[in-house]
Amino acid sequence: MAYSSGKDGQLFIDDNGTAAARVKSWSLNASQDTIDTTFLGDTDRTFKEGVRSFSGNCEIAYYSDANGESDAKTLINKIFKPRTTTTEGGVAAAQGESTLKLGFNDYANTLKYITVKVLFTSMSITCSTGEIFTASGSFTVNGAPTEVSV
Repeated sequence: MAYSSGKDGQLFIDDNGTAAARVKSWSLNASQDTIDTTFLGDTDRTFKEGVRSFSGNCEIAYYSDANGESDAKTLINKIFKPRTTTTEGGVAAAQGESTLKLGFNDYANTLKYITVKVLFTSMSITCSTGEIFTASGSFTVNGAPTEVSV
């Protein structure tokens, strides 16, 4: 038995069968609302489950292959959209929903993962002297996960 660490992390974008190259990090957060079910005359508060929500973020180093393709470019293009006309500054293509498979390889090198449909809420690109160019995105999960295998 062994611990998994960040080096074991995997990120797949839009059902691509190949893990994104140079993933620096990813996180997925879940929260559960509660509904107060306490009635007049009760001596203790009671609750039941309410709505769940998920959000997260990911960061990928910009690395391109021999064909100039990059997973960071794919991530950046999720939210950074060019104008569709040269005269109207407020018109660009819609973002659309994305699929992320967030996972890690366990001690037996078996991929454990959670697949979610997401809408990116923010994206940042960072280029600093002496640092690797990175793309970081935050997202909100649209509905429940589509697959859970952890």
